[in-house]
Amino acid sequence: MTREATEAYARLAPTPTIWIITCPVTNTLRLCDVTLRMPVALCLGTPTPEPERIMRVSDLRTLYEYTNWANQRLFDTALNATPEQWLAPGTAGRGSIRDTLTHLVGGQRMWLSSWDGDGDADPALRTALDPERYPEANALRATWDGVHGATLRYIDGLRDADLMTEHVRPLGKVEALRLPLWQMMLHITSHNTQHRSEAAAMLTAFGHSPGELDLLRFLVPALL
Repeated sequence: MTREATEAYARLAPTPTIWIITCPVTNTLRLCDVTLRMPVALCLGTPTPEPERIMRVSDLRTLYEYTNWANQRLFDTALNATPEQWLAPGTAGRGSIRDTLTHLVGGQRMWLSSWDGDGDADPALRTALDPERYPEANALRATWDGVHGATLRYIDGLRDADLMTEHVRPLGKVEALRLPLWQMMLHITSHNTQHRSEAAAMLTAFGHSPGELDLLRFLVPALL
């Protein structure tokens, strides 16, 4: 405070009651006369930055466990489809139920290989899966089980701080996609949701609904 301001304050409050409070704007300590309800000093110290909030490894593990739960329900339902329905061209997704689910499984496989480095040792992991290899749902499910197991092993080796590390991945028209790891991993759970929904719609049209696949159904099994 200036000398003039200090003298003026002394005339107003010769016996002030001073409290130290936290300024809601700057998140710093201030001196305040609670009798006059006025600040008597500038903020003390520097603002305390809010800690950066990031997704935790445990959060991602929950989302990937949910993804597997929902995908398994879809594979269970796909077993009821006839070979003709499994291969029939659709109006959503990648064409057929088979092609859409193959894209779903292959997408997670490719992204995982870029995170853990397996794609550097085996470039084949970075290529799309061939739908022709999967004449029925159980064949594709076996591949998915391997991808899911590898994903959980990768997640279990991470620390929360690792999720903020920048990863680089070529993607379509983008020469080098640069994003924190947690954003890439969250993208794949969303990618699964999109294509799982497309396959579920096609199965339902053939009379084979997988039922409710909401996250809440996974978190609270009693709702099933």
